Amino acid sequence: MIMRTVADIGNSELKMVINGGKVIKLPDVNKRVFGRVKNKEGSLQQSVTNLMDEICVHVTSDAIERDGKFYVGYRAAHSNGKPDALDIELGDKYKRDIPVVNVLSVMATKAVQTMYEEVGELPKSIEVPASLILAIPASEYEGKKARFLESRFKENVHIVIVYVGEEKVTIQIEFETVKVTREGIPALYAIFEGNQDMFDDFNKLYKKETDSKEDDKEVKKRKANLLVEEKVNGEYFKNKKILHADIGDGTSEYIFSKGLNPVPDACWGEKRGIGHAIEGAIKLLQEEYEGGVDINRQQFSELVTDPNDKKHDKAVEFLEETRYMQAQGIYDDIEKAYVYKTASQAEVLAVYGGGSIALREDLYKKAFEFCEVNDMQLLWISPTYATEMNVRGMEILSKKLASKVAKK
Repeated sequence: MIMRTVADIGNSELKMVINGGKVIKLPDVNKRVFGRVKNKEGSLQQSVTNLMDEICVHVTSDAIERDGKFYVGYRAAHSNGKPDALDIELGDKYKRDIPVVNVLSVMATKAVQTMYEEVGELPKSIEVPASLILAIPASEYEGKKARFLESRFKENVHIVIVYVGEEKVTIQIEFETVKVTREGIPALYAIFEGNQDMFDDFNKLYKKETDSKEDDKEVKKRKANLLVEEKVNGEYFKNKKILHADIGDGTSEYIFSKGLNPVPDACWGEKRGIGHAIEGAIKLLQEEYEGGVDINRQQFSELVTDPNDKKHDKAVEFLEETRYMQAQGIYDDIEKAYVYKTASQAEVLAVYGGGSIALREDLYKKAFEFCEVNDMQLLWISPTYATEMNVRGMEILSKKLASKVAKK
């Protein structure tokens, strides 16, 4: 059976769906390991169950510059020293080794877990035929770059040794089909086929009749031509002209779509996002402590969420400043995209991505007012779905492609 895989390669988080299962999320980092690996003690069952949080692999593949042993994801993020992460300034995901190593590692780990669940023991080796859909930022997307990344996966045989406690399993992965698209486009399908609760906030804003008097007052503030008679779902947006703002960690992508089709010449991106705000806040923190701080983005994010850390208050203060500057830049991008890329035709502004959660406080009100002035509706995707729009959309595309192949 083919391992049907989709992967959203974020600068801070890797999101994958394998064979239609739950979204797998882990920090998009890894770290080369030398010498003997120390594994946590526990039963084989415990080791397999926790394997996705404790990924240690050896990857052999001509797709990467140098074979080696790696910690991946959570294990890399919490090991001693700095893990390797994608550089949000350089970009160029298509030629970096981190996405290749991490995607292969998660696939191999999942193969081990699945086989153990099916047969109750670890095999010595597993052969995995696979299909894969990936997305790279619109700001760096070109046909030749997409083909290059596709070839790295498809034209090589990949050997991944997965360490499970004191045991190890050798996985051979060969890809039958690989497709690389641009970020933002898969999200179209996630909207069109989204669950009803994806549109709860939209319906609260624009539905004419509501049960709550408080909501009635809020709805009356909307322009009459923007209100809707009935609760809407994804079908409502299939014939709309939508300006998408996919706010990520290192890049923000702006896609213009007419109905089911993106307009290629109106798709672009900028190196803006919450990752840049975090990088800026880290520099301010280092200046504050005169160089006595050496942390990466993932570690800074943990510091911000830990009120017991002595640097917490300063970290939050600095992040609020740098976050505001990123929000300003993204708002300017939205204005320019609406006027110059959509020729002021967009009927809906759809905002999602991890940055839409972190920057909401600084961006939502201005975006809403901009929509009101320009007779647009605002579809601000809730945190439940915001970070998964691309991976959910790719999963829908993957199912459609698999269905077509099955019918032939």
